[in-house]
Amino acid sequence: MQKDPPDEGVLTTEFLTKKGYRLEDEVMVSRVVNVPDPERKHEMILFYMENISDSGHRLRDFYIGEERTPLWQEMSRALAKRSFESFAIIE
Repeated sequence: MQKDPPDEGVLTTEFLTKKGYRLEDEVMVSRVVNVPDPERKHEMILFYMENISDSGHRLRDFYIGEERTPLWQEMSRALAKRSFESFAIIE
């Protein structure tokens, strides 16, 4: 019988906590995926994370029911911009 692997989010939080970072319950995440080979057998995924409280908002401010608010649109674009400015991929 195979056990379920640990949850990726839990592992990430544990890793970042050990490195001295503080993640709150509500975070904003930008995910960047690079698939360099045509057979799509390899990939690199980068996650850029920020605590939502740093923005002065709460997760509930970004949605009305299941619908994204205009604030979500604005914050999403700004988060993506900051994420791309935070790292460089060198070939």
